[in-house]
Formats: sequence, C-alpha cells, structure tokens
Amino acid sequence: MVELIINDGTNILDNLWQNLISVGARTRRHDSSHTGLLFSAIATEINVAISLLQSYSNQYSLDTMTDKVLIENMSSQYAIRRLASKSKAILTFYRMEGYTEGIRIPAGFAVKASVPGNIIFKTVSDVYLNKGTQSVSVMAYSLNSGTQNNVDAYTLTICADPNFNTMFGVTNKEPSFGAYNDESISHLQERAKSFRWATEYTQRDIENHMYQVGLTGSDFMLEEYIDGPGTYMICVDTDSDYAFDDVVSRISYYHNRGIQPVYVRATRLYIDMYITVQTAHEVDYTPTEKNSIYNNINNAIQRFFAAYCAIGTDIRINALKAAINNALSGYDIADVEVDIANSVVVNKRNVVEIGNTTKAYPNKILTSLEYVGGE
Repeated sequence: MVELIINDGTNILDNLWQNLISVGARTRRHDSSHTGLLFSAIATEINVAISLLQSYSNQYSLDTMTDKVLIENMSSQYAIRRLASKSKAILTFYRMEGYTEGIRIPAGFAVKASVPGNIIFKTVSDVYLNKGTQSVSVMAYSLNSGTQNNVDAYTLTICADPNFNTMFGVTNKEPSFGAYNDESISHLQERAKSFRWATEYTQRDIENHMYQVGLTGSDFMLEEYIDGPGTYMICVDTDSDYAFDDVVSRISYYHNRGIQPVYVRATRLYIDMYITVQTAHEVDYTPTEKNSIYNNINNAIQRFFAAYCAIGTDIRINALKAAINNALSGYDIADVEVDIANSVVVNKRNVVEIGNTTKAYPNKILTSLEYVGGE
C-alpha cells in the first residue's frame, strides 16, 4: 500500500510554487498574490483529499481499523468473536418439614436467585423426591447468558412457581460456573492481530472454534462424516430446536476452505437407575443418616454425569459405582449395585453403549438401603 503523507498542506504549497518557478512562469514566490491565494486553496483541498483517502485506507488494515463491523468481518479470517454463554449449576431440592408425599420436579423447572438482576435457572431433566428421600440434585442452566449469572453458593433459592413452596425448597450448594460475556471488539481485534497459523484445518482447529463460540467439550462431538473426504459432522446438544438453530448460526459464521460441516442435534437418553446399597455398620443407620446417604448418592450420580457424560460417551457402570462408593466413604458400605431400567441395554462389559449422536442424562433414581450388619 502506498503511504500517504498527511500534514497541514505546507509541503503541497511549497511544491506548487517550486514547479511554477522552475518552468519560468514566476521569478519568485508571492503568497498574497492571486496565484498564491489559488495555490493555497488547491493545497488545502489536496490535503483534505489525502486525509480522506488515508482514513479509508486505515479501514483496510486490521492494525488501524476502527469500524466495529469491519473489525469483526476482517477478524473472522483469524478469530471468531466469542459470544456470551450460559451458567451451569447443580440445584439441590429438599423436602419441606411435614410434607411426606412423592414429588416430581419437571424438566425446565425455574429457580430464581435471591440477588438482584432477575437471574433464573432451569433444570435440564425430571427429578423425583420419593417418599423417604429428603433431597435430590439436578443440573440446571441459566436462562440468560453473561457473567452476572455466575452466582455464589446458596443463592438460587426461590421457586419461580410459589405453589411448590410448601412442598420443597431449593438451593445451590456450590457456585454456578461457565458463563462469560460477549467478547469486546477491541479484544477481538488484538486476538486477530496476534494470530499465527500453526496448523491448517485439522480436527483440533475446528474444536478450538467450537470453544470460541461458547460450546464445552460435553456440548458437542466432532467426527469425520460418512459423506466422504472433506466432510465432517458436528453434533450439538441443546435444550430446544431454537437453541440448536442459534448455535448453528454462530458456528456457521466461520468457514474452512474445502471442507463441509453437517450439523446434527444430539438425542438425549434419559436413564432410570435403581441403586441398592448394603450397609455393614455395627447397627442399622438412623433415619437421618439414611437420608444423608440418599442425598450423597443422588449428588454423586449428578456429578458423574455432568463430569464424564458427553455426546457419544458410553456410560461405564463400574465407574459410576466407584463414584457412588467414593461419595459414601464416610459410611460402612458392604456393597453397591447399580441396575439400569430395562429400556436401556447394558452389554457384557457392564457398559451402556451410547450412539455417536446421543448424550445420556440421569432421570429417575430409586435408592434402597439394606442393612447386612458388621462382621
């Protein structure tokens, strides 16, 4: 690009007089003459034109660009602007004193935060407070995106539907996590300016783009597609078709030359489980202790699925049993058995095989305690 020199027009005026004198039209410079005034006007207009051209040329360089739309378009060759994401939380529902009936808490149940900002979380699956069970936990997502939804522990405590207040209460025993704000244009510009090609359109490159648009490792699955070389499949787990379309629009903003993505919404497999725990304490545990065991089991299962269950990831029953045993390490436990509902197949390796476009979620968890006594 030709560099345009911008000043107050003095150099242009000097050059005009030098050219006029060099061809013999004038013997000396006289700025107050008619010619001098004309040259001054010409120099000013030329300087304005150069300044205008320079301002336009600045918009063609990522280093000097100032227009927000142009910055985002230019940066898209190197980095995609990260959009705001939702927060995640594990909600614990607990029975109110005096209410003993079984309770179904449906997927999409809304819980409000006790802090200002109209912060609302919704559960991702049905959970049940069965008779004799004092509490149950379930994963939930914030209704809106942004870091303001990353709330402290014991903040999500208000049922949006007050009709349930006499049945159960709710809270989050740990802070929610995972939300962030839209990336600023200036930060995007700096990221794009520092871009360096390390690899060219590898699977890792595409995965990094998924992270940039706000997806986590458990929210999507990437693999070579069956349509042949140059195609790949992106399977995304979302709560609704609308959310899926929104994610796809954000992903599609970025294109890789020569390869074609195919987008698929993940199928959710909700698993019912029957947990049998044999206790080996010297005496049978008290009702309060048993309720604590129930709660630990439910929390362990929710955490296991949140941490280890991604799209296309098989459910290893032995690993789930180990997680439950670890959660019950403070009790004398003789044995833990995990039985899966008949509608879900467990193979000979004690594994629930999950299809490559499926993600497993815990659904109904029934737990029974059997006292076998100490040795």
